Amino acid sequence: MAKFGLWWYRYNGEYTQVSNATPDDLYINGFDFAVALDGEGTRTKFSGSLYSNGYNDDRELALRVKGWLDGASGIPYLVTIPYFTPSGGKRGLSYWEGWIDGVASIESYYFKGFYWSLEDAKPIQSGRITEYEINAILGRIQEVERDLGKDLQFIWIPTLRSVLCSGTITDQDGDGVITNNDVILWLDKYSEIALLSKYFDYVFPQPGYYFADKIGANCNQIEYTYSLLVDILRWIRNSNPSNIYIEMEADGAVRSSEYKLQRACDYVSAQETIGGSIWENRAYYFDWDINIVSYIRNTCPKW
Repeated sequence: MAKFGLWWYRYNGEYTQVSNATPDDLYINGFDFAVALDGEGTRTKFSGSLYSNGYNDDRELALRVKGWLDGASGIPYLVTIPYFTPSGGKRGLSYWEGWIDGVASIESYYFKGFYWSLEDAKPIQSGRITEYEINAILGRIQEVERDLGKDLQFIWIPTLRSVLCSGTITDQDGDGVITNNDVILWLDKYSEIALLSKYFDYVFPQPGYYFADKIGANCNQIEYTYSLLVDILRWIRNSNPSNIYIEMEADGAVRSSEYKLQRACDYVSAQETIGGSIWENRAYYFDWDINIVSYIRNTCPKW
């Protein structure tokens, strides 16, 4: 069983901690790993696209992350591989290979792997990445594993909203109406999670249910009902490789909205509806505030 907590930083001339959680806070709340990230890379330093730029940029970040999450009361942590530049461009393979080597050059017992930051669940179709590049990134991580003599995690947390909201969902099964089954067939058609999962130790799709009341046509077409969440989780569990799990999602709105609190708790009951229990491996988004986790668990303890 492994639970990954997303832990946030940002860069604005220097790196600053955004998340308020200490390693002890993360342990107390049941997390096995912290994932140090800024999102998809736009708030991470970018000095240029060369291998040497990636190497030096990540050494700078890795030293800061080590200071935040390492030490006598440290927690095992993963470091992001940033996809986007601050201006929204693609950093590129040479940069990413340098980045991987840069973090590996900082000695840390608690460094345990990498997080692939691009959240697009159809990245090849969208032209953002090639399978060759993903394979090359994994190959460089495996080289670092051999050099360091330890196993490293490589995880991905794609958002299903990049598929579910990207177009008008049409009648896929030909019965003349749009149903949950059409949504599942839409995911089969456009999601590349199953294709790319072999490059990762774990993949944690973001259902997007907490944030989106509707899906399709930029999230304004079809109601995102609880029954649809159950069917989507069943699709994740039964139609994809066994290393694919779920990201639990919530933010500070649970404190002021019973509706949002219920949407967060629905992630637990939907998993139990499918298999009788929640899945053993999970990633968690709770914005920057670790106290959101305990607030939700006051209502749904298994979250």
